[in-house]
Amino acid sequence: MRAALWPGREGFIACLVGIGTPPQDHLLALDTAAVLRQRDPRWRFLFVGDPSRDPGAYPRAVRARLRELQLENVCRFTHERTDAIAHIAASDVLFSTSLFEGFPNVVLEAMACGTPVASVEYSDIRRILPLPWQVAPQRSPELLADAIQRAARERGSVAPAQRAWVERHATVERTVRAMEAVYAVYAAGNSTRTTNPTPASWTA
Repeated sequence: MRAALWPGREGFIACLVGIGTPPQDHLLALDTAAVLRQRDPRWRFLFVGDPSRDPGAYPRAVRARLRELQLENVCRFTHERTDAIAHIAASDVLFSTSLFEGFPNVVLEAMACGTPVASVEYSDIRRILPLPWQVAPQRSPELLADAIQRAARERGSVAPAQRAWVERHATVERTVRAMEAVYAVYAAGNSTRTTNPTPASWTA
């Protein structure tokens, strides 16, 4: 798949997966791509979930930023795909620039298949990624680029740490037990409680 995306090119691939809407913040992703490209011209960027399918203002802004940063030759945009996991596995790093979302399934998929992850701060991402430096402390292209480069450089230690987290916290069996614990709280008549009923097994 790497060869099909960029024939004859050796380098690094950073992948972002997400529908092309403002909460995914493709503009920050492109700014980060420009920083990485300036630091090392071997970087390429794969976007799964093309915002250009929507005729609205946001996709136009994404296309304009792509042209402004002169990244047309190093970025590939695909539509939503059922084989997105194969694109993730073929990449050196999965990165996320989300402004907000629930539990990021795509991050869990990358962790499970051995692709290092780098992200900006949002939602519960720090509870999921095992190494603090994987989360950029600010929504900064430079800081996110730092995390992406380190994730690629330290793949040999990052990938096993991520996989270990998945096996400890996110297997089907553990997820079922955690959900049962949540339901048990409400089945016992505590549905009005104000504290977070999330079991410790999800957040440890």
